[in-house]
Amino acid sequence: MLTLPPELRFQIFSFLDTTASVCLGVTCQYFYKLLRRLHGKIYLNFFDTPELPSLLKEWMGSEYAFYRKNFRFVHQSKVETMRNEEREYWEGYFERMKILPISRRMELVERLMGVWEKGFGVNA
Repeated sequence: MLTLPPELRFQIFSFLDTTASVCLGVTCQYFYKLLRRLHGKIYLNFFDTPELPSLLKEWMGSEYAFYRKNFRFVHQSKVETMRNEEREYWEGYFERMKILPISRRMELVERLMGVWEKGFGVNA
């Protein structure tokens, strides 16, 4: 693509959405300059490039999950540990709050764990 005329490269960039042009723009200094010319300053984060997690998920593969709570990818081997820690936190919290009966406490924990589970995945 570097052998194409500059105006054609710029035209290609103009057809890409912001996220795709950012992905192409970070491949080399020349494309980064085109990106800046077209879009100005753009940050690689969830807010400026909201489609980025979806593109990265495909690139990274199934061994990583995107966690929306902190906008990070987490290796699948850590998800279970995180799940257990979250559950223990909420069980302890509702126990300290003296939520009774225990069935109500567990209902609240399960509801919050459902919200926690939805925090994973780019299409959740």
